[in-house]
Amino acid sequence: DESLDILISEKDRYGIPCNIVLCKRCGLIRLKERLDDYSTAEFYKNEYRGIYVGEELASEKFFNEQVKRGESFLNLVKSYTNFNEIYTVFEVGCGAGGILYPFYQEGKKVSGCDFGEKYLKFGQDKGLDLYQGEIDITKTPKKSQDLIILSHVMEHFNEPIKTMNDIIEFVADNKYLLVEVP
Repeated sequence: DESLDILISEKDRYGIPCNIVLCKRCGLIRLKERLDDYSTAEFYKNEYRGIYVGEELASEKFFNEQVKRGESFLNLVKSYTNFNEIYTVFEVGCGAGGILYPFYQEGKKVSGCDFGEKYLKFGQDKGLDLYQGEIDITKTPKKSQDLIILSHVMEHFNEPIKTMNDIIEFVADNKYLLVEVP
């Protein structure tokens, strides 16, 4: 209900014109109008990293920052699971794949997807199995992943409940989904 929205800004933190509203009922801050799925994919493929990271190509520094987060996730997973029973690890929105790298170094079969082709190439050059686009059933079968990682991506979903339900279908029975949001 738009009558519950309070306009709080007419541009985002980068100065890009868009209406940002606050819902009086639940307190959620969101874009008043979001991009359609095609435009969202194009934005993340062509614009996002240059705006958000400030670099169109992944750097060793960026990758190493991702690796540090991956090491934190690895320690968390080791603390709360039987790590020896995790064979496959997938990351949605993996960027250059640095979060996956510590799992790869532990001998796990890792893979991931992201819209940003240039960032994917950086991780591919390090031996990681990364592909462009959304999680794809032709490349990643349903119920095939022992651990799926979503790090700072859920807040980008146009339809978070539907998308999360779709992603959960790729998690093997009685296995794990790790979600990190800001």
